[in-house]
Amino acid sequence: MGSAGKPQAKDPFAGYKPQAVDRSWLTEPDEQSARSAEIIRLVVDEERGHCGPWVNAYYQESFLQNVQEFIGPTNAVLATYAGTITAPIDPPDSTLDSLRSGLATLQAALGRVHVGPGEMLLGMDGCIPGETTSLQTVVHLRGEPHVSLSNTTVKLYPTSEERPSLLGWQLCEASGRVPDELAATRRVQTAIGTVLVLVCNDAALFSARSQANLRGGPGLAIRQHFLEQAQAEPRPAYILVSTHWQGTNPDTSRWSGEAFRQAREYLADKTGATVVITLRAPGKELETAATRFGVLGPRQDKVATLLVRDGPPG
Repeated sequence: MGSAGKPQAKDPFAGYKPQAVDRSWLTEPDEQSARSAEIIRLVVDEERGHCGPWVNAYYQESFLQNVQEFIGPTNAVLATYAGTITAPIDPPDSTLDSLRSGLATLQAALGRVHVGPGEMLLGMDGCIPGETTSLQTVVHLRGEPHVSLSNTTVKLYPTSEERPSLLGWQLCEASGRVPDELAATRRVQTAIGTVLVLVCNDAALFSARSQANLRGGPGLAIRQHFLEQAQAEPRPAYILVSTHWQGTNPDTSRWSGEAFRQAREYLADKTGATVVITLRAPGKELETAATRFGVLGPRQDKVATLLVRDGPPG
């Protein structure tokens, strides 16, 4: 992970300076369509993030700027992977005030990042370093580092490991439904129309396993809320599924993320929207991952895929 310094024990980003990236289009058609694209989605080298609760904001300080410089002038919405910028937050409690405090901390971290111009849907996480990633979000930006309940979609549905700590889930459990404050930004109004945003494991609610087994509780209420938002008028042109990491298990050689592929197919079929998945993956699997988790829907030719690898431009 870079060569700018020696990291300290455990924290994979400690001691590193901001690192540049190498960028390329997935295919020639992606490059040719980039100037007229409505969305440019990122498929990124796994070295640019971590699945554990570690802060990467300093390491990623120039990431967005590097990507935008390569793309050049565009009217497309830039869609990044979950946790593109991860910052430390105080341990939250199950209150909206605690959520607002966490978002204010994300805004402070974003203020130190080169955000650049243009419109983007930026994956931002807040973690207690070395313990848990309690706050997982996608922030809708229009060139200014503003993070609040008015422009931030919060992850609501946890993995089994996240149930004790994911703030969005705790707020839903406490109220028995999706609080209005978390519902208002599920549908994001962008220059290209309405985009429904799902943050990583939110999409697992639409997997075959979830469809077969989920019978009640907050999870069912969350899934129903997502469906209502997906089918409300005006219908979303796109559904963004911003995920953290996908790749092959070295022990089984089997790919992760089958739940996301099932969700992509279900949502595209049931809503008529175009489903866009963003992700990180091992560098050697980047093209394969981009294809395996490809765009699905009637506007897929309006989405260009940019591959971003760790290391300086070649």
